[in-house]
Parts: sequence; structure tokens; C-alpha cells
Amino acid sequence: MSAPTHEDAMVLLKLYEIGSTPDQGKAWTFVQSEEFIDDFQAFTKKYPRSSEQYGHVLTYAAWFELIATLWKHELLNQDLLFDWILVRPRWTRVEKFMNGYRHEMKQPRLFENFEALAKAEP
Repeated sequence: MSAPTHEDAMVLLKLYEIGSTPDQGKAWTFVQSEEFIDDFQAFTKKYPRSSEQYGHVLTYAAWFELIATLWKHELLNQDLLFDWILVRPRWTRVEKFMNGYRHEMKQPRLFENFEALAKAEP
């Protein structure tokens, strides 16, 4: 991949801005807390689909899916991205939940770009 450009930096700054919203902050705080349960069945037993906590996990994952989709289509410089954020530990944190979510929704491709980005991280 080529050296990062000014445009790459602007995209990254926009992603940072989106990731810094109050909703994203609540999502990150919840997912990284001891209250987060990675097992999907146990999670949904404690936090039903209508719960704020359920929404937090999807908000968290959706932000990474956005980043990963831009990366997949080479609209985000990979070197700059991986210098900025560690993706693999973020995926690992929610992987069991996401696999259960995919199974329940009968959509195995949900959040596939997030997963692929985590696997591609050096």
C-alpha cells in the first residue's frame, strides 16, 4: 500500500470523530466492562434485544464494520489504520457474541469485514 496521504488522514479523523460520540463512548465503556458477557445466550438472557446493553454491542461492532468496509475497498490506508488502532483485541472481545448473533439472525456474513480486518492486522 502507498504512503498515507492528507486525504487518508482526513478519513481517519472523521472516523475518530464518529467514534467519539456519546453513544460510541457508552458502547465502548460497556463492551470493555466486566458487565459485558461474551456468550450470546447468557448475554441475551441478562440483556434482551430491547436493552440498551444489547444496542451498545451492536453500536460498537457497527463502528468497526464501517472502518473495515472502508479498509476492504482500499478507501483507508492500511498502514495508517493499524498504526492508529488495534482491531484484533476488539474483535476477540465480541467474537463469541457476534457468532451467536449471526446464528440467531441466520446471517453468517454479518460483521464479516470487522472479523476480516482483525485477522489481517499484523
